[in-house]
Amino acid sequence: MLTKEQKKIINHTKGSAVVKAGPGTGKTHVLCCRVKHLKNMGVPPENIVLLTYNKDAADNMKARLAEQFNIDNVRCSTIHSLCYDIVRKYWPQLGFTAEPKMKDNLLKIRRTILIQRVASRYHINQKELKKAVYSVINEDEKISPIKQENGLAKAKAEVLKR
Repeated sequence: MLTKEQKKIINHTKGSAVVKAGPGTGKTHVLCCRVKHLKNMGVPPENIVLLTYNKDAADNMKARLAEQFNIDNVRCSTIHSLCYDIVRKYWPQLGFTAEPKMKDNLLKIRRTILIQRVASRYHINQKELKKAVYSVINEDEKISPIKQENGLAKAKAEVLKR
């Protein structure tokens, strides 16, 4: 059952809508219903953008749209990802002399921290998890197959989805 406020968000058609609410309040469901409403009004899904602050929430929205509403081609991403894609697309017009790229060092630092946290959560060896993660990332490198126990496989999947 939708509340009065949720229905107002779904039926809002004049420009953007910002939805702020606590965990478990139905934000994702409301946004998916809004996308369905916009699509029914003739707005092409590829002209709809749903932004959030973390990748898991963006992935969840995209999955729900596909599974529950049979809607694809909606841009569901983080704010940072959208901005990065805009800069990459228009880098010459923005005055860049070389195409912008993610700083490899920052990505490695982020991945290292994530591996440490996930290894700790699953009580597994950091080196094993790092080797498992990098065996997927560096597919072109010859790395011997790793016997992955259930915990290691879950931990690797968690690191790779972020």
